[in-house]
Amino acid sequence: MTLRISRLSEASSTVRSCSLATAGDRWVSTTHSASERCREIDLVDPITVLAATDLRESELLGLRWLDFDEDAGTLTVTGKLVRATGYGLTRVDETKSAAGKRTLPLPRFAVDALAARRGLPFLGEQQMIFPSTAGTWRDPNNFNKQWRQVRDGVGAPASPRTASARPSPP
Repeated sequence: MTLRISRLSEASSTVRSCSLATAGDRWVSTTHSASERCREIDLVDPITVLAATDLRESELLGLRWLDFDEDAGTLTVTGKLVRATGYGLTRVDETKSAAGKRTLPLPRFAVDALAARRGLPFLGEQQMIFPSTAGTWRDPNNFNKQWRQVRDGVGAPASPRTASARPSPP
């Protein structure tokens, strides 16, 4: 399964469409409304990075701009989002395991998407890479719900899927 993000031009951060490809290279094109919905709820860039990295959603949504090195083409995972009683959603500087703190090389398409995002008003001005519309940490539960709705609305298979959707090891 491959996620395909089409931009109007290489220099443009405006997304024309998003679609999914099956292993047999048959393209399942999303409808214009689903593509528009991806843009409206800011799913294109997070799903692009998710497809490039296979991060857990709490790690993906806990990424900060200081974790992204455009010149090296890497993301450094140093924390995650957690829901703490009395505090709500917060970022902690720990991962699920010691191996979770890592630096990941990014494919060019992910570096380009993040570099374009950094230059956008509001989105590029926040401490976090994928903020909520209010400029706070984006809730992983809301993100997963939005992704499922768009994915299911076009009849696409559940890939890329978030880490919470991975089967647990026996």
